[in-house]
Amino acid sequence: MGSALVRGWLKNGLNNISILTPDTPPKNITGKCQTWFTSPEEIHQDFDVIVLAVKPQILKNVCESLTSIVKDTTLILSVAAGKSLPVLAEYFPKMIPIIRTMPNLPASIGAGVSVCISNSQCQKHHIDIAEMLISSVGTVEWITDEHLMDAVTAVSGSGPAYLFHLLESMTKAGIVCGLPKELSKKLARQTIIGSAQILDARDELTATQLRENVTSKGGTTEAALNVLMKNDVFSTLVEEAIKSAKKRSEEL
Repeated sequence: MGSALVRGWLKNGLNNISILTPDTPPKNITGKCQTWFTSPEEIHQDFDVIVLAVKPQILKNVCESLTSIVKDTTLILSVAAGKSLPVLAEYFPKMIPIIRTMPNLPASIGAGVSVCISNSQCQKHHIDIAEMLISSVGTVEWITDEHLMDAVTAVSGSGPAYLFHLLESMTKAGIVCGLPKELSKKLARQTIIGSAQILDARDELTATQLRENVTSKGGTTEAALNVLMKNDVFSTLVEEAIKSAKKRSEEL
C-alpha cells in the first residue's frame, strides 16, 4: 500500500517525498523521490507528514524509532490495519495530530476507496493534507466514530476478495456447464469488469435498479436469481461473511 500511495503522489506531481525502508524501493520510485533511508538513524530532518505504511506487528517499534523527528505539528497518517487512534497515540510521547485511514486493494491502480478518521489534535489543514494525499489513489470518506472502522474493514477492506471468489465460482460453474476453462475464465472475468464499469458510469441507479433492468420476466437471469435469492440465502451468506470479517477485525 505504501508503494501504491507513492505512485499516486508522483503521478499527481508530488515529489518532495522521502522513503524509509530497509529494502531498496523500485527504481521508478527512487528516481523521482527526494531521497530514501534504510534506517531511522540516517534521518536528520523534520517532516510535515509521516505516513505509516507498515505491518501492524512492527508498528510500535517503527513509531518509537521515529520519535526524535516527530514535532508537535507533525501529522501522522497511518494505513496500518487494526491500530486505533488511542493505540497510535501511545506510541508517541507528545500529543500530536494523527489520522488513521483504511484503503483497499484497488488503491494500487488509483481506483480505491479509503475511509479516514482523525484525532482531536487535527485541525482543518491536517484534514486537507490527508484528503489531498489519500485522494491520489481513489475516493475518500470520513467518519467520526472509530468503532465503524471494523465494519469498513469488513466491507471495503476485505471486499475485493469477495468479488474474486465470485469470479472463481462463476468460472468453475461455467466449466461444469461445458465451457472450456480459458473461455469460462474470460467470460466471467470480463462480465465482472464490465458490470463494475456500468456501476461507475450509471451512479444514479441503485444496484437493485440495475439488477431489475437486466432481469427479464421468465428469462435466464430470473431463473438464476430464483436460486440465489431463494429464502434470501445469498444475502444471508454475504451478511454472515461480513459479520465474521468485522468480528475478526475487532479481535485483531
